[in-house]
Parts: sequence; C-alpha cells; structure tokens
Amino acid sequence: MIIAMVCDFLGEENNGTTIFCYNLIEWLTRHGHSVNIICPDKDKSDINSCFVVPQKKHLTSIEKRFANQGLVFAKPKRSVIRKAVLGTDGVLIITPFSLGKYVTKYALEHRIPVMATFQCQADSLIRPIRIGSKDKYKKKIYKQFYEQVYKYCQAIHFPSAFLCRDFEKYIGYTPHYIISSGISSDFSKKVSCHRPVDSNFRIIYIARLSKHKNHKVLINAVNMSKYKNRIQLIFAGDGDYKSSIERDACELINQPIIRTYSRPELLEVIATCDLYVHAANEETEGIACLEAATCGLVPIINNSPNSAAPAYAIDEKNLFNYNDAADLAEKIDYWLDHPKERNERSLEYLDFTKKYSLAESMSAMEKMFKLVIYKQ
Repeated sequence: MIIAMVCDFLGEENNGTTIFCYNLIEWLTRHGHSVNIICPDKDKSDINSCFVVPQKKHLTSIEKRFANQGLVFAKPKRSVIRKAVLGTDGVLIITPFSLGKYVTKYALEHRIPVMATFQCQADSLIRPIRIGSKDKYKKKIYKQFYEQVYKYCQAIHFPSAFLCRDFEKYIGYTPHYIISSGISSDFSKKVSCHRPVDSNFRIIYIARLSKHKNHKVLINAVNMSKYKNRIQLIFAGDGDYKSSIERDACELINQPIIRTYSRPELLEVIATCDLYVHAANEETEGIACLEAATCGLVPIINNSPNSAAPAYAIDEKNLFNYNDAADLAEKIDYWLDHPKERNERSLEYLDFTKKYSLAESMSAMEKMFKLVIYKQ
C-alpha cells in the first residue's frame, strides 16, 4: 500500500499524536508499505517521502486555541498535495484543520479513500468557558471537525473508547475503529533498578507540565499523607506550567524533581519508583499511565469524567475521586501500607497491559487500512 499521511504538526516527539505518527510510519515502512508525509516541517524538506507545505499564518479561532499550546498549522499548497496524494491507495488525516480539510476534498475528487485519526479533544479548547455553555461549544467544535473531515471518512481511528463516545455523543455514529496508540516494547519490568540509598517512597507522574494535567491535586495529596515526610515526587515532563507547579509544591517537605527525561533515563527512573499517579483532568488516552504500569508500577488514577484513563483502573483502589486530594492521599497511604498487595497488583497490571502493545496496535491500524482500501 501507499498511504499519504497528512500531519498539520509533526515536529518533535514531545506529544502523543506525534509519537503515534512516527510509530505508524515506522511500522508501515518496515512491513513493506510506503508513506508519503505531508507536513509543514521545513527541516524535513530533504527527505524523499516528505512533502513540505508552508506554515499557516492566519488561523481560525479554533486553531488559535491549539496554537496557544505550542502547535503550528499547515497551509495547503495544491502542487505539493498533488505530488503527495496522486497514485496513493489511501489518505490518513491526522488533524481536522485547514490542511486536512483541503486534502480530504482533493482525495475525494480523485476517488482515493479517506481515513482519519481523531485525537483533538474539545475539552482542551473550552476550559475558560462557563460550565453551562460548555456543551454548546463542544457540539459546535465537533460539528465543525465533522463537516470539514470526518463526514467523508470511510474509517475513523479513535485511541480510546472514551474519546469515541465523546465525539459520537454530539455527531452520531461513525465508522470507527478503537485502537490504542500502543505501548513501546521499551517499557517493561526488565529495566535494572539503581534505587537511591534513602528511606523515601518515590511517586512518579509522567505528563506535560500544563494546568489540565493537574499536578496540584497530587501535591496537595502528598501534604495530607501520613508519609509526607518520606515521599519524593517526580514530575517527568516539560511545559509552560513548571513555575506554577514549583510554587504549589513549596510547602512540601521534599521538593519534587521536575525535569524531562530521555527514553532510557525515564525507564531507569520508573524502575526506582513505588507508585504512579495519573492526575489529569483531560486525557484522550493516557498512554503514559499504561507505560508506567507495564514497567510494574501500580497506578492511582483521577476519576475524571473528561479522561480516558479511568478505564485502566482494575478496581476502585486504583481510582481516586475526581480531584479529591484527601481521597488520593488515602489511596497513596493504602498502597504504601500494603507492599505485598502492591506487588500482586503490579503483576495483574503486567497482564492487563499486554493488549495495548505497540505491535498489536500498529497491526490493527494496518488491518484498518487494508479493509478500507481493498474494499474499493
């Protein structure tokens, strides 16, 4: 197969959507397929399989909200799109913005099947809006996405059942495929552990340093824990909310470690930890939670109505009440009080996460492409 992948923002592997794209490109090429990448990344202009379009300067109101999160957008250029799309077996739209809208129309004109992945949760765009108006704005955003791209797709990939339900609540049924982004085989319990020589319990949270990732509830919970003198928090990630997190944490007895890690460094750090807490208010999938569990850590997950991550709780002891720091503190203390049960739960999670392996996920994506393309 020859697939044209339309990426409004490819860039560096510092977000879930981009990591998913790179994993899918690598899998397809390794299995004998070709991928034409349409993106605005000037540094990729020398790569034969990349077709570089200009960056967009005049953004829509929705695009501006995403741009505030550090994302860039592509401007369609017909001559580039023609070279990238003509002769392909199918098109995969990654994001439903101007470039995706244009390529969708172009592919339909040339009778090339259109597929898409859905990873743009509307909640991330409507945080400042009054609670009573959120449903109205959410419906408006999803309707716009649908009319621009998803209405014309023969298959739509959702990384979680939660996100599929969230979209279809406003749009109605879609030709959906629910396929996890997948856990890299790098994540496993086999990593050797060089634990610091101290008596501290180490709790890690892997997430972008953003307000909606909700580091504050974990900080507050540690202050309520009976083990607050002995807990060392590790916040693995990068983002513009670092100074706010540091201010929130100033009253902790042990100041948190806040930094970005390379993949090998992160694996070593995870191996030194006792628990994983996933505190995000909004999450399209929450793959970091699964990655930590695959390394043997028992997770405690924020039971947020706007997050996919609660689906990864084996029972109520792996959940804390929505944004309830006191309940999170109780759950932390419980798992630290019961190391034998924690080890047993760790083994349960090693079995639980097998179905989310990267190989399983990428194979399912490849199968989706074949079902759509060879039905034509």
